[in-house]
Amino acid sequence: MSEFKKKKLQKLNLYVLARINENKNKEFEKAHYQKVKIYAEMLAKRRNLDVNRALVSAMLHDIGRIQPDSSKRKHAEVSAKIAYTILQNNGMKNNSSKKIAKDISEHSFKSQIGNPYEELLKDADSLAHQDEFGLQALSLPEKMRCELAEVCNMEFYLIPPDHMMWSDILWNKIKIVKEIAVCKEFIYQKDKIHEARIVLNQIRTLSGLLLKAGNKNASCLKEITEISRYIYRQNAQLRKMQVFLSIVPKNEDCNPFRTFLKQQIAEEEKKFNFDKFDSYLFKMPDREELFMEEESIKSVVEELIRELICQLGTTGSVEIQKLHRLRILAKKIQYIEEMKLIQVNPLISDSLKMIHTTIGDLHDSFEAITYLKGQKNRISKQVYKKVKQSLKEKQKQQKKQVEIARFTMNLLLSKYL
Repeated sequence: MSEFKKKKLQKLNLYVLARINENKNKEFEKAHYQKVKIYAEMLAKRRNLDVNRALVSAMLHDIGRIQPDSSKRKHAEVSAKIAYTILQNNGMKNNSSKKIAKDISEHSFKSQIGNPYEELLKDADSLAHQDEFGLQALSLPEKMRCELAEVCNMEFYLIPPDHMMWSDILWNKIKIVKEIAVCKEFIYQKDKIHEARIVLNQIRTLSGLLLKAGNKNASCLKEITEISRYIYRQNAQLRKMQVFLSIVPKNEDCNPFRTFLKQQIAEEEKKFNFDKFDSYLFKMPDREELFMEEESIKSVVEELIRELICQLGTTGSVEIQKLHRLRILAKKIQYIEEMKLIQVNPLISDSLKMIHTTIGDLHDSFEAITYLKGQKNRISKQVYKKVKQSLKEKQKQQKKQVEIARFTMNLLLSKYL
């Protein structure tokens, strides 16, 4: 920000300090002011952002609170208006003044993600609060900001798509799921069913990715995608009930419903059509070589990441369908990374897993309650009430975990942007 050179910054600093000295809480305000400035400069340098813009925002971010005649309510909004006037009076261009005023107006909304300069000011303010009050006294968004403030340069690296490597991965996954299915006992083993479903999801993700990238073997990939989707759905109900059984509390009140679920699982296992399952599984095409261009693959992966970022910004904690869509996107990127087709920062990798797990747990609870309601006439009122209450209590904790996961991923991806 060329308009604010060293002399103007010094003048602005003296002006703010003079206003602080008029405040009855001047010792605290002065210490806070200095800390935010120091953190803002440090973060701007680490993030390759305009240091002067960061410093000006830091100097004026609380001007609406420290001036004796200013309202303390909505101080970010008040500070932004005062800052704009000060900057205009000091010869700053209108566009630059507006940008800094916008940065300041958003700094109190720590749970929201904004542009890089808004994020920098929120992080600097949070770090200062940590020094002043201790980490435990901060809100959850501020705690997360303090923990991740110094993280920068979040990147996704696409591993060059040697076509043999991509082919080998896809056909090897198909081979694995066939080997699992050969043993008919797999349908009675929860872990084996789960393993098969993960591999099928990886097959669907990879074939869908290659198809979107314009692979020449489109008919082969379409067939793989459709068959793997069909097979995945064959044991969906059985898998659901196994999950429900695992999340219903093991206590005396809920035991009658657990017994009921075990009986339903046994019935579902008897109904499973192995011949139909095998006939579709072994319709999978024989090995074909898959050819793709690096740029087309890169654009598809980047599109997936952009979609994830967009979904993160528009999804609330109780919008279960949107959350499910967010989980699918995170899961796809996670699978691509696990198959070593892209390389990501370990923090993003852990965050993808957290999104996948926490939303999955919350989704399972919603599904379990829906299933419970459907069986209401087949169990006693007392059992129904106790199981529902237990699941609702579990949901409260799960929603909190989802919020932490969403905010963490949002915060990390703001560095990627």
